[in-house]
Amino acid sequence: MSTFFDNVTIRFWHGGSFKHQDNGELVYVGGKGRNIKVDTDLLCYWELFEFANQCGYITVDGFYYLVSGLSLENGLRKIEGDEEVVELIKIANEYRHVDVYFLHNENVVCNPIQREEGVGKDGESLPKSTPSQITDKVHETPQPKSTRGKK
Repeated sequence: MSTFFDNVTIRFWHGGSFKHQDNGELVYVGGKGRNIKVDTDLLCYWELFEFANQCGYITVDGFYYLVSGLSLENGLRKIEGDEEVVELIKIANEYRHVDVYFLHNENVVCNPIQREEGVGKDGESLPKSTPSQITDKVHETPQPKSTRGKK
């Protein structure tokens, strides 16, 4: 079992969208990021939904992670289940961090739900897990820089 100091950081990006700039480069704009410390021994696909919930979202349309060292265009990978989470964990363990983006329905946003651990919204029993730590620091996505020359 790993300790707190063995945890890795997931930079969890939300609230933005992917856009192509005039030069064709894919960028993520308009979102916010949160650093979440996780124990990769406990990380699974369903915990990503809990992170989204902690950021204030009820539904998620998709999760993506970025392969370190690659551009968004070449390194963005869709997470469809635990198989992709295993790949994400390999990157996180090697680099001690990984960027995860999630897409959501903009019409379904709430305040973060605080639930008693192990109890679902309708009283159904949920597996208990070690809570991850979300830092208070929120990062705004930088606005894309123009590649055109100044006049």
